[in-house]
Parts: sequence; C-alpha cells; structure tokens
Amino acid sequence: MISECLYGIFCKYCFLFTKIGGIHGQVQLLKLVTLPLKSYSKLLGKDGDLQLHDCNAYHKVVMLAASDFIRTYECPSTDVRNLVNERRLKQAKENRERLKPIIESIIFLGRQNIALRGHRDDGQIFELNQNSSLINDGNLRE
Repeated sequence: MISECLYGIFCKYCFLFTKIGGIHGQVQLLKLVTLPLKSYSKLLGKDGDLQLHDCNAYHKVVMLAASDFIRTYECPSTDVRNLVNERRLKQAKENRERLKPIIESIIFLGRQNIALRGHRDDGQIFELNQNSSLINDGNLRE
C-alpha cells in the first residue's frame, strides 16, 4: 500500500498484523513494516526488497493470519468459537429432545392424579428393620 503522507510503500498485511518479527521476536521490523520503503532502485528482482520481504518468516505468518481473518470475516461460521458454540447448541437441542417425553409423562401423570413413586408412598424411605425387603413399597421405593 502506498502512504502519501510518509512518501513510501508498506506491506499492508505486515503493517496491520505484525507486532514482533522473526521466530523468537528478535528481528527488527523496518522496511515495508514500520518504516516506508522510499528507495525504489532495488524494488524488484531476485535480491529486490519485495522478494526479500516475501521470504521472511514473519511475512509468511502474517499472510496466514490475514487469510484466516478474511475467511472468518466473509464466513463467520468457520470461526473456531462459532464451531464450538454450534456444537454446544446442538448438544443442548439434543438434550431438550430427550427431556420432552419425560416432561410429557410427568404432566400426564399429574393431570391424571397418578403418583410418580408407586402406589405406596407413605412411611420412611430408609427403614432400619431387616424384614423391610419382604414388603413391596412400590416401584421406586425399594
């Protein structure tokens, strides 16, 4: 991109996305990143400034970050956060579908005035008497 106020050119992706340079952050970022390129004599060619900049590791990382940003901006459904959220929403929907028959059964039993626990729901739940296993206290009390 061309900067009219600084009278030079920048790599627009490195200018926007680069914070530190190199693998360990030790490379000083100058031409095309923090300072504009003003000398156009060695711009193109095998040892030109554009070719050397294109071979830098930080430029390659920035190009990947920029393409990810553009892809996420154009299609937000590919963002990892949205994919994880989509999976969570799908799981919640499946859980709701599993709960519907249970809730419908409870509503039906409540309207018919039928006990949920069986026909004998009086007395203690835990009895200390050893002979309590001989007496059937209902379906869900044993």
